[in-house]
Amino acid sequence: MFGLVLLGLVLGFLVVLPILVVLALLRLVLGLALLPLKILGGVAKLTLGLVVGILALAAAVVAVVLVPLLPILVLVGMIWLVARVLRRRPVPA
Repeated sequence: MFGLVLLGLVLGFLVVLPILVVLALLRLVLGLALLPLKILGGVAKLTLGLVVGILALAAAVVAVVLVPLLPILVLVGMIWLVARVLRRRPVPA
């Protein structure tokens, strides 16, 4: 009985071990083949993240600077509109 179990283990290793080796090599080859695409994706993700971060920071700075100035800008715009209406135009001859 022990000999039968030992024979089954040996035959199992003779079948399973080459399959595991082939799968490991296949995974290694595919990993190396797709490595440039992974690097390119990482660089694209980093670049996109930096661009979005810089744009968000610029938008926040603009909002922080312009929002307090809105009442002043509205007042200056109203004064400019009144001055424009009151300005005299020469009469065409």
